[in-house]
Amino acid sequence: MELRVNENLLSLNPFNEGLAKELASGKFALLPNRDQSGAAIAVFSAKRHNPSESSTSSVLQAVVFQLDFALSNPEIQRNGLTCIYDMSGSSLNNFELTLSKKLLGILRDGYPARLKAVYVVTPPLWFKTMYKILTPFLKDKIRDRVTLVNAERLCRYVPATSLPKELGGTKNFSHMDWIKGCVDQATDSNRNSETLSNEFSNDSRALEANRRAVELFAAGAHLTSSPSQENHLDQRTNSSGSLQDTVPEPRGSSESLNTVGISNGGKHEAESAEAVKINGMSSSSELDFDERQEAAQQPSIVMGNGDTLLGEARTLTTDDHLSRSDADGLSSDEPEDPPPKPPRPSVTDSDISENIPAEEEYDGECVHQPDGHGLDMRSLVEYVLTQKQSGMYQEYAAIRAEPPTGTFNASRHKFNLPKNRYADVVCYDHSRVCLPPINGDPFSDYINANYVDGYKHKNAFIAAQGPLPKTYSDFWRLIWSEHVLTVVMTTKCMERNRQKCGQYWPAEKETTKDYGIFRVSNLEAIREKDYTITSLLLKNTMTDEIRQVTHMQFTSWPDFGTPNSASAMLHFRKEVRWYQSQALETMDVAWTGHPGGPPILIHCSAGIGRTGTFCTLDISMCRLEDIGTVDICNTVRKMRSQRAFSIQTPDQYEFCYLALIEYAQTKGMLVGLDLDFNGYEDIESDG
Repeated sequence: MELRVNENLLSLNPFNEGLAKELASGKFALLPNRDQSGAAIAVFSAKRHNPSESSTSSVLQAVVFQLDFALSNPEIQRNGLTCIYDMSGSSLNNFELTLSKKLLGILRDGYPARLKAVYVVTPPLWFKTMYKILTPFLKDKIRDRVTLVNAERLCRYVPATSLPKELGGTKNFSHMDWIKGCVDQATDSNRNSETLSNEFSNDSRALEANRRAVELFAAGAHLTSSPSQENHLDQRTNSSGSLQDTVPEPRGSSESLNTVGISNGGKHEAESAEAVKINGMSSSSELDFDERQEAAQQPSIVMGNGDTLLGEARTLTTDDHLSRSDADGLSSDEPEDPPPKPPRPSVTDSDISENIPAEEEYDGECVHQPDGHGLDMRSLVEYVLTQKQSGMYQEYAAIRAEPPTGTFNASRHKFNLPKNRYADVVCYDHSRVCLPPINGDPFSDYINANYVDGYKHKNAFIAAQGPLPKTYSDFWRLIWSEHVLTVVMTTKCMERNRQKCGQYWPAEKETTKDYGIFRVSNLEAIREKDYTITSLLLKNTMTDEIRQVTHMQFTSWPDFGTPNSASAMLHFRKEVRWYQSQALETMDVAWTGHPGGPPILIHCSAGIGRTGTFCTLDISMCRLEDIGTVDICNTVRKMRSQRAFSIQTPDQYEFCYLALIEYAQTKGMLVGLDLDFNGYEDIESDG
């Protein structure tokens, strides 16, 4: 996110002169076919880049504009991205070290878990030397994915049927058809926002301006191609690796779009369209609602081929995308290094509390109910030992392959993009927590958080991203409006010298900070070996009402992978349940809902990795105490239907199984059972 802000990558207008020129240059594009693993293929042609003619910022904007569009597709989100850096025919004059570092930074921090492989094609000797300079800027996991390869050997890594002819493949590729699709989708997503912004979508002037801008863009850069050439169609992947379900087909064909005439150097007079600026916006309430509807006219610009691009459109924001599955928040808690060896179940502290009872009369529409599926703990141990580690990972892969169960319109809306910590971690519309609007501003209700059911407890949790400085006040608005008593944080603010979450509460005892209309005071902090418990006093300065909130931060999750033992997490979960029950008993207003109380607010960095792991354990332990069985697979599936892509890595999924075995041992459920894990690890570690 920091790089996006620094390089002006949050609000991208394809009609901006520099960006339009880069889009038309063809130096970066997504191919219509996939590699053998189903990953989409992006190609950067080094010989097309001239640092003296192209600004670094414009190149990055073109790359991000296309990547964000491509990665809005669920199939690509699941299967990831393969990048080809084609150095064929290039020289040292085409190489720009600063740009290379920033491109790697974008891939590393903006799309880390999706990047499956990087192939540098025909690298000259001088590049191999430069690569040694770049190496320190790469994380180990990404460095391991980089392969230097000669052009004639590229087909050994990527099928020839998925490559264009200039890379030794067999396919034709129309770059401008791809660009038209990007622009068409971007403008379309802005004008089809009736649910979120009727003020904009019902404005016929803005709609017409957007429509004309798309047509003008298409006419402004000509690239001959036959109808038989493969376009980017909305299809699904087959076993051969061809592209199916990659990107939406452009609304209009090349022929229909090119009917609009343009004269070089001409001026185009048209009605002004809405332009919305969101860069620098600190929160939804700080930008006046009326200011968002101001109109601005886009100037004429010249494309790389000399044609004039005329038109106007709203300022288009990079689309925000779903998480795929590789960490606690992609750019968040993913294990950049290979995951550690799985934990061995061992008898640990048996001081694990009983679970809060769930009562049938409060079930509502809760998705986690007792059923005939699942395994008792002895059967679960046998299942794990039989399936081995590879079976656990395969089971997770099947879950991961399931498509999203809802839409993400609110998260993707341009006014809400700055409120998302990661561009590819967004939340479902159907389960998102809506904040009370401020001054009638329909966009002030957004926060990246979803309701998640517990066992026989509707909306037992709220799974949220770690707050950003610009969303601190929104986070406390959520706590207030949802009557949250307990906040569970499963990350440190800083890990691996990267910020995972903002310091959204006063860290020191007897200190106070204001967040919007809320004043938060730190009454006491108890620091244990594995967690810190802070008592906070929350005051609504508009009403002078005061509430107490317990903040519980788990600090023993390792920087890479998952804990070697679940004992600390199990004990922490016990503490969370105890503090929640104590707070419920002392609520100033009688609680008439579920006996478990108001939602427990849980977050990590992105709110899907460690957060999903904690929720899965709690749900499974409650079910185990109730009916004596667990069903981790379906528990995770149902949870992901409410908070998209919860449980992000196979080792997090595996940890849930092994943590429950540890829990069962502490409860005496496995007495006399031979827990021989020799041979369990049948997957070689990359480390």
